[in-house]
Amino acid sequence: MDPYRASRAERSTSFRPSARKAKDRITEKPGSPRAFWNAYPKQANTKSAGVPVINKDMSMKKYARVVDGKVDNIYETVNPITEEFPADQLWIDVTGKSSAEVDYDYNAVNTDGLWSFNSGFPWPQTALAEQMRIEKGRRLDSVMTQVASSGLQFKVDLGVATAAEQAYLIAFKEYCVAFTQVNKQPTFPLSVVWPELP
Repeated sequence: MDPYRASRAERSTSFRPSARKAKDRITEKPGSPRAFWNAYPKQANTKSAGVPVINKDMSMKKYARVVDGKVDNIYETVNPITEEFPADQLWIDVTGKSSAEVDYDYNAVNTDGLWSFNSGFPWPQTALAEQMRIEKGRRLDSVMTQVASSGLQFKVDLGVATAAEQAYLIAFKEYCVAFTQVNKQPTFPLSVVWPELP
């Protein structure tokens, strides 16, 4: 049938995919290469047809350091915590816990190997935790907004950035790395030397 000479009724029935076909495309069996949800591997421990294996041990973990029964540091890393800090420090894996569950200056109690945390106040956030969150946010948000709004990363990716823009982006990335390392300062969180803005 010639679509240009066919009647409107003939065109609408012959070229419109049926609802059944559309449904089949969405709910195809897992082995089908066209299944939408099959584009992302569900099992990270198997390798199939060119899909890279995702190492679940490489996920970001959150740790709380406990000193004298109080949380005095919180650090997130993909590395083992002993690679980031001395092994003689007591770090508790608190991955998945929100800041309402564990935060700076919280009381830390070990009951038969099970750690629990509380602020010791009727409200969940301590003054130190609030101060750290505000200060970190204030310092990082302003520079992040500036870099994002200028499109620096996109300019570099597309190869249209000037030498000065490329240098600034590198300085910005170094600043971000230094910013994440303030937790490693010996006087953290009571006294912090913040990195200089680029």
